[in-house]
Amino acid sequence: MLAQIEGADSLGGKTTSDSIAREIIKRFPDSPFAEESKRQLGLPPSARRMDPLENCYQSATLLLQKGKSSAAIDSFQSIVRRSPSSVLAPRALYAAGWAYEYQAARFDSAAAVYERLVTLYPNSLYAQRVQPRVTEIRNARQAALAPKTVDSTAVEQGVKQDAEHSAPPGETQQPPPGDKKPAAPAEKLPPPPGEKPPPAEEQLGKH
Repeated sequence: MLAQIEGADSLGGKTTSDSIAREIIKRFPDSPFAEESKRQLGLPPSARRMDPLENCYQSATLLLQKGKSSAAIDSFQSIVRRSPSSVLAPRALYAAGWAYEYQAARFDSAAAVYERLVTLYPNSLYAQRVQPRVTEIRNARQAALAPKTVDSTAVEQGVKQDAEHSAPPGETQQPPPGDKKPAAPAEKLPPPPGEKPPPAEEQLGKH
């Protein structure tokens, strides 16, 4: 602001304005104000430095596109290990889970990564995308762990009824009328940035 004020002064403020601009460039070289000061002084802008984590993400994306899912997953997860507070971390974790699910077909590993994503970065866009998956996983886990009480009399009656209504040899037992159809599979997750949707139809919700 001082540089702009001095620059607008008609009483020889240009020299002072340039001096302040050069001081900004010297003391705050990575700030946007330094770039603006260079523009005002007629100096070339600084070369843009690529974030090494962004480089790593782009490399992992290329590996994913080449079908090298294991190497890509390792690279994505290395971003989270190296800089868990980076804005790239939830994006990379999502990409790792997506690669497990759609390319490596390792559904348990995908589930574990999605749960980690929701736990570590609950407010991120990527956590919101996988939240329905994680809810399904946790509900299924709770149902599997819940204690079940069995009525022995009901079991005996059920076995007897099954024997009476079993299909003849060589025929397939048909479901009785009114039975519910299997639940529709979960909606496919969108691919991570830089990756095209997978051709395969298999997904976590089916397994």
